[in-house]
Amino acid sequence: MLTPQPPCGSCLFTATGVKYFEHALLDGCCITPSTRTRHKTAGSSIVKVIWKGCMFAGIVENIFHHMQKDVLDDIIWAEIRWMKHLDVSPVENDPWSIV
Repeated sequence: MLTPQPPCGSCLFTATGVKYFEHALLDGCCITPSTRTRHKTAGSSIVKVIWKGCMFAGIVENIFHHMQKDVLDDIIWAEIRWMKHLDVSPVENDPWSIV
């Protein structure tokens, strides 16, 4: 929506084409986006992903489905604010440790 001259044939990402969810189940765990929690906290919004042998963690901000004309998909998307791992103060038996 912010692009002054969007490409020909593009579709604007508007609220009418998006369905936001209050929560989603991921591997048996209920993930609640931080924007949908009562106190806007990340308690049940933190996810950890192992991709290509590397671990990434982030806070799920929104869970949504984007409906687009002539595009048939059932993909549920997540907007995630990724965190950067820093070994500032190691903790013994840290389950989040990359090592």
